[in-house]
Amino acid sequence: MNGLEYELQPSPVPQALLEAIASGTVLQDQGPVKTIKVVFGEKNAVVRYGPHVHLGEVHAMNFIDCHAPPHSIPLVPILGVYKSDSSIYFDQPCLYIVTEWIENSQTLETAWTTLEETEKDDITTQLQSVLSTLRSLPASPQPPYIGSVGHLPCVDPLLQGVGPFDSLHGFSEAYTDVARPCFRGHYISIIERLLKKFETYRIVLTHGDLAMSNILVRKDAVRQRWEIVALIDWENSGWYPEHWEYVKLLASVRWKSDWALRAQSLLERQYDEDFLLDSRLRFYHRL
Repeated sequence: MNGLEYELQPSPVPQALLEAIASGTVLQDQGPVKTIKVVFGEKNAVVRYGPHVHLGEVHAMNFIDCHAPPHSIPLVPILGVYKSDSSIYFDQPCLYIVTEWIENSQTLETAWTTLEETEKDDITTQLQSVLSTLRSLPASPQPPYIGSVGHLPCVDPLLQGVGPFDSLHGFSEAYTDVARPCFRGHYISIIERLLKKFETYRIVLTHGDLAMSNILVRKDAVRQRWEIVALIDWENSGWYPEHWEYVKLLASVRWKSDWALRAQSLLERQYDEDFLLDSRLRFYHRL
């Protein structure tokens, strides 16, 4: 990364990358977002691309690279950002984000059931530290706003494309608009009172999708210790009210796994009422 906030603009997608994608290995296919392992520039790399890949995640990683203490928030280095008017899969503009392939790493989801309790404790402590640092980074530019980094709209299935908001009140109002069709009569007045609490929260930098599959870990051969080597998939990241990380994190857990209990301890406090309300809204909206 070049250390210049928000100035990284996509270049035209090179033919070599398209050829690498065609011969690459599909890691994940989410329809409008595809993740492929490729060999690009004589390096093993990963490319995420599609019409639902957003520049905000590049801005977020660039912001962290510029402002976080070295090695405090592990990121996968970005090798290139490209854009095309269409692709072999999509007849619409596509963004391509190419990152390094982290050798010998695996997702926490894959590793979790093989870990000892002390190793799970260690990974949990590491993630608590990473999130504490992430949430402590000062917003730039001031005053803070709510949305993707780079003063872009929110990226979330429930709030897709709204914002950015210059105030917590604006975010609360938009969330109320999402909630209103889900409740009959004057029940909405209870929801409105619950949502007013948003306006007392801090605005903090948020990953927004800390599923176990987005946490890469690796066992250090010398220290014989499992370490978090990268948080990936920053597509839902941005500046959000302080409860948002908790809400989105718990939305991804499998409740029979002991990870679900540990996930509730990752932040400095729990936001259980907010999570229960958000879960109900996503159920109503079939998200």
